Amino acid sequence: MTNHADDIPGVFNEVIDLLLGVAGQRLPAGAFRTEVENRLNAQKNVPRNERLFNELHRELIASCFGRRDAQWALAKAIQNARQFIYLETPGLNLTIDPASSPAPIFAVDLFALLAQQLDTKPGLRVIFCVPKYPGFAPGYEPFAAHEAHFRREKILALPTAEDPKAGSRVVAFHPVGFPGRASRLESTVAIVDDVWPLVGSSTLRRRGLSFDGGSDLVFTDTDLVNGRSPAIAGFRRRLVASRLGVRAAERNEFGAMPDPTFVRLADGAQALDPIRDMLIAGGLGKIERLWNGETPGVAPLDPNGVPPALANPDGRRLRLPRRARARCGLSTGPQTLPRSHYPPLGPAIEVDAGRKKERIDSRYERTCAFHFGSSDDAVCL
Repeated sequence: MTNHADDIPGVFNEVIDLLLGVAGQRLPAGAFRTEVENRLNAQKNVPRNERLFNELHRELIASCFGRRDAQWALAKAIQNARQFIYLETPGLNLTIDPASSPAPIFAVDLFALLAQQLDTKPGLRVIFCVPKYPGFAPGYEPFAAHEAHFRREKILALPTAEDPKAGSRVVAFHPVGFPGRASRLESTVAIVDDVWPLVGSSTLRRRGLSFDGGSDLVFTDTDLVNGRSPAIAGFRRRLVASRLGVRAAERNEFGAMPDPTFVRLADGAQALDPIRDMLIAGGLGKIERLWNGETPGVAPLDPNGVPPALANPDGRRLRLPRRARARCGLSTGPQTLPRSHYPPLGPAIEVDAGRKKERIDSRYERTCAFHFGSSDDAVCL
């Protein structure tokens, strides 16, 4: 069922047909089979049964593939974008398993979709605003290195992103709280053409779009002026200005003078230009260029040191081969995994072979069950 969402019946009558086929194969011909078939057929086209099945079907799909409402909403919005896309998120990574071939029908490669739209729409512009340091707690540095590497790789692989000329239509920056201190982002905001915003907690990575259980709001406006909503445009303008450290106006002896950068942010597509100008000037202490994952004087971590399925999971139960378990210290016999152990799994936990221990991940507020034994063990991520 992993890559076969279509195998799950979509309507209640299909379930009845499936059961009728099983009854016809397993039950001998006679009065009993006829009675079973008649009772099953009597359940067809009953509104109450269809309503209950729809609720069960949604829960089943969510259990198997995650609730991907934000993913589908973003994919549709990106496809409909004409002028600009503004993406602000605390987590940005691959949104599809690179090892899956063919790609599962329930997942969308948002980076590939962005690349396609940039190729087919010459006027489209894309702005990324992400925190410099991925949002992983101390002890999860290999995971942070993995995300920093792959988000940079995927952004720079977009069409025109590495164009040395001014024709680049993609820009990415990190907001700065004050000089020397990077800002944190706690929510995801996506705005398309000043007519379609999404605001919520779903991060743009595999688990953030599937099993993390984010809450997101998508809204629009019917009051349009020249094809865009003044209210949404104002929201986007103030948001970007706050990330750039730009005020709406400055007071001097001549009175209140509008900030020129704030004026340039009025148009969503043209907002890319002042951001790029600030980055060319070194950020002016307010924003930083896309980080390459390396810090001067600190030995860099191997971004491929953690398996992609572990560093960027979709939330399923992950089966680790014995070699990976041994590398993680998951061997038989009671032991303790220190916080600095590779790969870090958070605070030190007691591991007892053959027994099941549970802990609450304080960061994601989920119960993670760790099973350790002599066979291939499963870890709920």
